[in-house]
Amino acid sequence: MSYLRPLGVAFPLLLSACLTKATPPHAAPVVDSVSMPATASIGADGLYDLNGTISFHGDNVAVSTIHVSSAALGADYRINGTGAVKAVNAQLTVNFPANNPIGTSGAYDISVIDDSGMESTPVSETVTLQ
Repeated sequence: MSYLRPLGVAFPLLLSACLTKATPPHAAPVVDSVSMPATASIGADGLYDLNGTISFHGDNVAVSTIHVSSAALGADYRINGTGAVKAVNAQLTVNFPANNPIGTSGAYDISVIDDSGMESTPVSETVTLQ
């Protein structure tokens, strides 16, 4: 039964490796600010359009995606970013489906995702559709 000895040593090490939570190599990116209008109208593209700005920074890892979500307004999509580690007042256009009735108000979240897949804490905004 000498063949069980290596397994007896390796198994606790393997179990320990599986149960140890890995520490991320860097911190998640941070949305520093979002400046968006409080109202949106249907644009030429047939969607409710909001044009504003976003500022964010990452931990030496490029931000590749901006995530917009709103259960109230029926939106959950991602916008390709420029790959910057930091942005200050970068232009941002957010769209919501035109099937939302005029006068609808709803909250939406904006977060950023870096190249490693880490996502920031969302920033919540509210818009009224006109």
